[in-house]
Amino acid sequence: DQQRQIFGEALQFWADVSGLTFREINIASASDIKIRYGHEGTDAESTCPYPFDGSAGTLAHAYFPQDGRAHFDEDETFTHGTPDGINLLWVAVHEFGHALGLQHSSTYGAIMYPYYTGYVPDMKLHFDDVAGIQSLYGDNTETHPEIHPEIPTSEPQTTPTTSDSGCCKHPRMFAYLALLSVMLINSANCEVEMEEEEFALEYLKKYEYLPSSNTSSQTKALAIESFQRFFNLSVTGEINNETMRVMKQPRCGDSDVSNDGLRVRIRRFSTRGKWHKTIFKYFLSYGNDLPKRDQARIIQRAFKHWSDVCPTLNFTRTNDSSNADIKLSFGTYRHGGIPNEGSCRISFDGPGRVIAHAYLPLGNQADWGKIHFDDSEVFSEVGSVYRWGSFVIRGSQSLIYTAVHEIGHSLGLGHSNVRGSVMYPLAKIGRPVLHSDDIKGIRFLYCPTGAITPVVGSQTYFQFFLLMYNVQRNPTVLQYLSYLICVHLSPMHEKLLTKIKRDIPVS
Repeated sequence: DQQRQIFGEALQFWADVSGLTFREINIASASDIKIRYGHEGTDAESTCPYPFDGSAGTLAHAYFPQDGRAHFDEDETFTHGTPDGINLLWVAVHEFGHALGLQHSSTYGAIMYPYYTGYVPDMKLHFDDVAGIQSLYGDNTETHPEIHPEIPTSEPQTTPTTSDSGCCKHPRMFAYLALLSVMLINSANCEVEMEEEEFALEYLKKYEYLPSSNTSSQTKALAIESFQRFFNLSVTGEINNETMRVMKQPRCGDSDVSNDGLRVRIRRFSTRGKWHKTIFKYFLSYGNDLPKRDQARIIQRAFKHWSDVCPTLNFTRTNDSSNADIKLSFGTYRHGGIPNEGSCRISFDGPGRVIAHAYLPLGNQADWGKIHFDDSEVFSEVGSVYRWGSFVIRGSQSLIYTAVHEIGHSLGLGHSNVRGSVMYPLAKIGRPVLHSDDIKGIRFLYCPTGAITPVVGSQTYFQFFLLMYNVQRNPTVLQYLSYLICVHLSPMHEKLLTKIKRDIPVS
């Protein structure tokens, strides 16, 4: 009875903040979520192909929708209301989060963080958990549906992987079956699921630092070093906390590799193909988070960031998707693109990791110009963050920043390892300002030197800021000088700026 109460309480954590309702039933075939200790499963359920590893190993695992199985390792010592053993309530809330469609969170303190962090007397869902479940099922102000348990699919998933069909954005009622055949023996605090090293190696493969065909120890170390060098981390060749922190940040889904197969060079833009034209038409298929007119305005402004610094570029919106060069759309998990585009071969991974990707003007021309935003993310115009004590939590992603970045890819720019560059791989909030690295890259592709006409008055501004620097010796003024040179002035001024910078003391 106590275990049944704990499982009911764990499900109520999710119901309290979402449009979900749960009730316990005694019919396995009619239940959506099936709870069991060990690996035998519920009645008529096949043996789970993922064996537990005894005490002090994996505590539990769950299958994503619409499978719904949640298995707890009976070799662990699960407890309630005490710091001794493994807190069953915490593990149950975590696993039921998976059963409802949530993946692991990189936010320490979130229930969906992949490691068991110990007993908490007054356990609460983290803001990150709440945002995730509400993005799938809405908040608890919506009307709860009538109780009609759904029959699981006739072809259940055979592996605990994401199923797009189970991730709907509306209230839903779940029926669950609790079969409690329990054996409790000693255990120790331990991780819940995937090893961080496994996550890191998959990450390195995905972003092409590590070839899938060669995973020797030496190759892994070189790949880690390359990643650390790219992100200006301490180069150790080992997976450490600093490296994992960067890997778990939201980012663009494109790789960090230049078109010659080498890592992007330090302090230099990367180009990866180009169009043989400078006049483009674009088509926008809307997402769910912002009014359509706001999305249209934001995307138009994103294109203008590039045409402002490269006047040969011209972008016009079209309502005819078949006549568009650049096609922007939103989707989740296994997604398509604009109407009649077909399925994208690269799936999204839910909220909090990859937020968008774009196809470069390389290879199959049918893919050129495709830009996809992950609709599992919450997008606002400039993004937002919340501060909870020492935690900084990203509330929403910046659509304007993400769009400028992905359009850069669509035009042929690769990732830059310059932290201030818009083409830096990690997601940022706020309004983008093109870095000189971005400007040089786009001009290299589409703007011959003679095509840039100095703006009237820019020479005067240059002399003004130069005078300010000579009087104040303030290095911040050099940022304005650098921008004027990049956007409006000539290489002659750049040489002068280089000479000025030599006067700046190294801090």
